[in-house]
This record gives sequence, structure tokens and C-alpha cells, in this order.
Amino acid sequence: MDESPEAFARLADRCGGVRGLLREYYSLLAQTPERTGCDILGHFDLVTKFNEGGRFFDPEEPALRAPALEALETLAAKDVIFEVNTGAISRGWRTAPYPAPFLLKEMRRKNARVCITGDSHAAGTLLAGFEQAKALLESCGFSSCWYLTESGFRRARCRKFCKKEAAPAVSFLCRIRRRICNLHIQKDADLDKKHK
Repeated sequence: MDESPEAFARLADRCGGVRGLLREYYSLLAQTPERTGCDILGHFDLVTKFNEGGRFFDPEEPALRAPALEALETLAAKDVIFEVNTGAISRGWRTAPYPAPFLLKEMRRKNARVCITGDSHAAGTLLAGFEQAKALLESCGFSSCWYLTESGFRRARCRKFCKKEAAPAVSFLCRIRRRICNLHIQKDADLDKKHK
């Protein structure tokens, strides 16, 4: 789905076209909380990652918006936090965060909670696009967003988020990532010992 534009096109072909891919993607996405127990629903609008300028489909077409809105209807009732993702900006695939404004406005109408993430795979891009994401959220009616701390999720005013809360949140996420990496290293070491 998000490996490359070519991989996206191949997947769309296997689903009978973009319309089929969107139906399948949003249908699976709507099941995510039950299947995973997640607190944050990431990549809500991932199908648009390589669609800058309408490369694969017209994002304004109502028939293509319908599966996303149906999934949102289901997910908003689950009280998950929706991710506003800036990762494709830092990787050069998009010029704006996703989800799209029409989805964010609907999320706001449903009083959904949102968080901003850089979906970063490198320390230098942890906060890439955050100012854009805050501006997008405010233009869609949000005044606050959520972030993860060591004691759980907290709410912050969008306008203040990067200045006050982002640094400790990023520091916490870096510590989590180190712990996860250390667990993977230990798990790999344990597997090596077991199979020697």
C-alpha cells in the first residue's frame, strides 16, 4: 500500500481497480480497534499517500469518499484517537498531512480525538510538518490534540502543542523506541542461542 506508487498500482489492480482497493482498505481499517485493541488509529487516509495531484484517483469524487466516511462512522463510535500523519511530507510524497480536510471536518463534527505524528523513521524528521498539521487541524475546527505521556494520553491546545508538549512527548517516544529495539535485540539473541 505505501511502499511505492508502483506497488500501490499493483495492489489496486489486484483489487479490481482503485475503487475496489478503497472499499477493501476502509473496510479493514474499520475493524482495526477490534482486531488490535489500538488506542491510536494511524494511517486513516494512507491510500492518498501517492495520490498527490490526483495521480491515481479524484479525491473529490463522492463514490470514492463514501468508503472512508463509512469507516469513520464506525470508528468514531470506538473512541480511538485518529492520527494526523506528516510522514509523507518528510519523505517527499505529499505537500500536506493526511487525513484529508473533509475527513478531519467530519471527525471534528463527531467530537473525535486526534493526535499529530511525524511517522518518522529518523530523528531529524520527528517533528516534520507539525506546524502544517496544527494549521490544518485548526482550519478544520479543532482547537486541541492529544499526545502520549508516561502517564497516558493528555490533551493540549493545537496552537501550543509543538512549543510545550511535543519535546517531552518525543523524548518519551524515543525512550519507548529504545526499549522496543532493546527487546528485539534481546529476542534475537535468545533465538540465536536457542537455534545453535
